[in-house]
Amino acid sequence: MEKVFIYGDSILRGVVWSEESGRYVVSGGALGMEDIGAAYDLSIVNHSRFGCTAPRGAASVYRQLEAGQEGDLVVLEWGGNDSDFDWARVAETPEAEHNSFTPLHTFADTLRRAITFLRNKGMTVVLGNLPPVCSGRYLNWITRGGLSRDSILRFLGDENAIYRYQEQYSRQIDCIAAETACPLVDIRGAFLAQRKVESHYCIDGIHPNQAGQSLIKQAFLQALDRSPRFGGRKKLTV
Repeated sequence: MEKVFIYGDSILRGVVWSEESGRYVVSGGALGMEDIGAAYDLSIVNHSRFGCTAPRGAASVYRQLEAGQEGDLVVLEWGGNDSDFDWARVAETPEAEHNSFTPLHTFADTLRRAITFLRNKGMTVVLGNLPPVCSGRYLNWITRGGLSRDSILRFLGDENAIYRYQEQYSRQIDCIAAETACPLVDIRGAFLAQRKVESHYCIDGIHPNQAGQSLIKQAFLQALDRSPRFGGRKKLTV
């Protein structure tokens, strides 16, 4: 049985917004990582964390592997939090320059260094790109507590700038996957193929709901089925 580590953010942790409790919770398993592991004879350890950025995630990778943790394959999925902004500061000074939490060049460098480190440890690296942001819904979410929507829009130019900016990070992941010959799980493509994509998101416009998590699961299954290493190996239907 091969051991797989997943280092990602709340997307691969399976976090959703609970209307009932009014907070973020880990969903009941629509991602189905345990099922996928059983089907392909993989031991999957999910180190994904809510709010994780690439620098934080990479630091966790280095710390845990230098401490002797061993595995065969690692999935890296970062970028959503990296591309986000401190919206309170943006609302206060919309005419100023503001950087996202991880500038794009820092994000790319961090991802490349993590890939090199993992390969030097003899591990196969797989990258996951990002589900798109529902810009209008997310803008409603970040301004729900009183932040000035008009101020944030003065900084952005238009609400779809949120989508475009986050897309740069997903495209960077695609480019680095091609550049480094890392297999890619096309999470974004699974969402873009949906006509009514917003029905696959929670109210915040960034976290996939149960239906969206099912899309992510299918993206992983398709990547495994296409893989020379795992294709044809599935023992169970998931």
